[in-house]
Amino acid sequence: MPSLRIACFHLNQLGDLVFSLPALLALGRGFPKAQIISVARPPHRELLLLSGLVHNVVERPRGQLISKLKMVSALRSMKLDLAVLFSTSLGTAILAWMAHPREKAGFGKRGLAYRAEKIGPPSVANNLRLVEALGCRVEKRDYVGLVKLDESVRCRVRDLLMHAGIGESTPYAVISPAASGRRAIKEWTSEGFAAVAERLADDLDLVPVLVGTEADEVVAGLSEKIVDLRGKTSIIELAALLEGAHVFVGIDSGVMHLAAAVGTPVAALFGPTDPAITGPMGEGHKIVQSDVPCLACMKTSCREPLCMQRITPDAVIESVAMCVSEEKNV
Repeated sequence: MPSLRIACFHLNQLGDLVFSLPALLALGRGFPKAQIISVARPPHRELLLLSGLVHNVVERPRGQLISKLKMVSALRSMKLDLAVLFSTSLGTAILAWMAHPREKAGFGKRGLAYRAEKIGPPSVANNLRLVEALGCRVEKRDYVGLVKLDESVRCRVRDLLMHAGIGESTPYAVISPAASGRRAIKEWTSEGFAAVAERLADDLDLVPVLVGTEADEVVAGLSEKIVDLRGKTSIIELAALLEGAHVFVGIDSGVMHLAAAVGTPVAALFGPTDPAITGPMGEGHKIVQSDVPCLACMKTSCREPLCMQRITPDAVIESVAMCVSEEKNV
């Protein structure tokens, strides 16, 4: 009898992908003879395959209709038994329907053989609720340790750091200021991050390493002490860079969750989002928040996000120092 073929349709953002890893683990244990296929964006392919949680990755292209039809054709040829939809988007639902699986599981209300209630934003808890609806037993409820790295990835990152003037024994901190384009409300000030970078170097003897996109150019230009590695790593190389860092400093973002997943202490700046729902998982992390009544409002836009604006560099550095001190004492 052929094994089950299960396709998992992931959300597009990095953090949401990390949120799905415990569910993939439970799915594999619940269906040990199944072939699990991830449908995900191309940059996430290597992370998923190295995790050992999936057998194959079908890349989900952006935009072009012809590319999407080719993807659907590839999925149809696999004769899927089950499609698991971590995404609630209409586009994902249409693609899953076109792939012709025997059954579908998701958070919707129609056309699903198995369904779960989605509570709040995408989260590990929501994804685990979905695989539990499939009858899977959940033994691990966090993503820590589920991002796997091999020595070739670590070697590439060591070479990158060497070319940037950071030797193997040089301690560094990774700074990630930006969120996805739709969630700019979560961002702190460029001046604040630049001030933190200066103090990482002067007070804590940590080289500040900046990661992110071109949108973070302002931060890079405000401090001469920043080593700018924006756009110079793949997702899996970014994971290796984070693994080697003494601490991560940044906002609620996919990069923050990736840092926590590889076991790096996180000093995370939170304002409109709730760390009880989307905070970093694992031990040794510190949450930095201001004292405003509208904290954790969960809004996606705000004319004057005081919750982030009132966070001070002093508060951030204090949390970073605590992370580093606790790491040394472990």
